[in-house]
Amino acid sequence: MNKTLLSLWLLIIVTGLLTYLNWLGNDLSTVTSALTGYVDDWFVLSLLLYTLLLSVRGMTFIPSTPLLFIGIALFPAHLTFAANMVGIFMSCLLVILAIQHVGIDVALARVNNRHYVKVRDRIDRNGYYAIVLWSFFPFAPTDAIVYVASSMRVSRKKIVAGVMTGEAILNALYIYGAELLLQQLRF
Repeated sequence: MNKTLLSLWLLIIVTGLLTYLNWLGNDLSTVTSALTGYVDDWFVLSLLLYTLLLSVRGMTFIPSTPLLFIGIALFPAHLTFAANMVGIFMSCLLVILAIQHVGIDVALARVNNRHYVKVRDRIDRNGYYAIVLWSFFPFAPTDAIVYVASSMRVSRKKIVAGVMTGEAILNALYIYGAELLLQQLRF
């Protein structure tokens, strides 16, 4: 394993966790109200930064749900959905590439943890469908299935397609469900 890449990987994880604890770990309404003025003034830049944050989030295991709800509060539904899907796509690719280049796949292949083995067996048996279901389930970290599937040498296309399918369904339910709920509350 390349020590420079491993150090960079660890730096990204620590930075992400500190960012989460210092900024996103606050009350969601506090973060949303602080960002609303910024978004109004710098809409395009805000949307690009939001998408970039979603793209690198997978490398740090920061959950995407708080970011999704921030997006729902700040942007129109169709833009929130598009930004989340682009961010998930980029995050998935970054994790796959990082795993292969840093050598984490070799370390994961030696893991004998019962949870890891159980997930690995499900991917072996069901492949694409296991990835879709895992990605759709809101309490399972999607990044974990990408790590495991990548370490098993599942094709990139199958991993990305499975993650995108599961996350598209889940995000559509969250985003458009929240939009309908907010419309009902306004009347």
